[in-house]
Amino acid sequence: PNEALLKRSLDRGPAADAATAAQAPPTFEWPGRHVAVRLSGRFGALLESLLGEWQEENRQAASWRNLWILNEWRRLHPDEDPVLFHERRFGQRLVCPGGGRYVWNPRAATLESTAYGHPAAPRDEASVPPLLRSFADANAGVTFEHDGLRARATLRRAPGD
Repeated sequence: PNEALLKRSLDRGPAADAATAAQAPPTFEWPGRHVAVRLSGRFGALLESLLGEWQEENRQAASWRNLWILNEWRRLHPDEDPVLFHERRFGQRLVCPGGGRYVWNPRAATLESTAYGHPAAPRDEASVPPLLRSFADANAGVTFEHDGLRARATLRRAPGD
């Protein structure tokens, strides 16, 4: 073997390793060995379309369930905002699951959701739930183990949220 050639090869080794490491894409560790999914971009809208109409009907029903007590608070305390009254009285704010607000509809003489309307006049203007909109991407996975399974998920919030 040529000693000069070996020295040049050994000297080039660390520099070549550093250059290769700088060019190599970062490795990604999947969160599950058996099932894994990586969602990015507008995955909230993707989840919304996968959950379909069933989820939308459940959110509409949840929104309308709030109307009964809000109408009662408005009847008993006409000078106060029923949502704020309920929050002050019970320490919990009633929110519309569709991202809307509860407002008075004088023609129907009832409160309604700006996203779902009310039972006599349904509306479908709900948006992707705010919780889902606030995430930029998600990684989730499942690993089956001897006596069960292990699930792992990582959610990354969108910048500015």
